[in-house]
Amino acid sequence: MLLLSPAPKARKMTRRDVEILSAVPLFSCMNQDDIQRLADRAVHQNYKRGEVIIYEGERDHRLFVLVTGSVEIIKNFGEKTRHVLGTLHPPAYFGEMALVDDLLRSASVVASEPAEVISIDRLNLREEIKKYPDLALELMRALSRRVRTIEKTFLNAIGTFLPICASCKRVREDTGMWTEIEDYISKRSGTAFSHTICPDCAKRLYPDFYEG
Repeated sequence: MLLLSPAPKARKMTRRDVEILSAVPLFSCMNQDDIQRLADRAVHQNYKRGEVIIYEGERDHRLFVLVTGSVEIIKNFGEKTRHVLGTLHPPAYFGEMALVDDLLRSASVVASEPAEVISIDRLNLREEIKKYPDLALELMRALSRRVRTIEKTFLNAIGTFLPICASCKRVREDTGMWTEIEDYISKRSGTAFSHTICPDCAKRLYPDFYEG
């Protein structure tokens, strides 16, 4: 359930929070002075169960570290095609991809139980990587873990064995009904489809207009 409550009240960082940052794999290669520098720019926030920490589609430059509780990564939150991509527990961190590509958030993050987080706004990741190359390696590991989790979730949603008609390309559901493959995948993964035409088909169907 979406809670439209005021933004959680932030508080100043404590020595305990600095110790928590030191234990996070992303920052474990950094010296204490630089971790303290990050802590000076960070805030500690508490979220109730059901509160949204990150909204899909928004532009947000914060990196989050989960201190207590748990959060869910959700695609299409609040819609019928809502799909949980994974659950994170301490000392996980999330939101780092916005620091890498500066794009809109690709999913929402929601507190699945009361959660404490530390957020760092606009971390200059490139400058930190210049000083600590191991940061890039940890980000690559994190990205790999995310991709594997999404792959597993997707396969669990659509099944590893999918009967498909060799002629019309519809697929057979567990109920025995045959349905369009786009509808089948969309219902189980929240994937949205757009239709275009590939160069081979364009050349075959519209030879007079195709110039590819």
